[in-house]
Amino acid sequence: MIQVKPELVINHLRRARSFPYAGETRFRILYNDMIKVETEMNFTVIPETARDPKSIKQFSIRETYEDLKLNSKYRHRNTTAI
Repeated sequence: MIQVKPELVINHLRRARSFPYAGETRFRILYNDMIKVETEMNFTVIPETARDPKSIKQFSIRETYEDLKLNSKYRHRNTTAI
């Protein structure tokens, strides 16, 4: 059984938008790809609370460092970008 966790998708979109280099471009590509997958595969990837791209905010400086501490072991090459 698939357990729905909308916060994972929202945080992933926020992380893409908050990336220091071309974050908005990365976000648009990821968001558009998710929409395309939803359309072609007929299932929901993006939660209702994130349907409007304007509702996805960048991480604050504090959130950026908290995310980095939490996830840096998985994204080692990106730790120097912040």
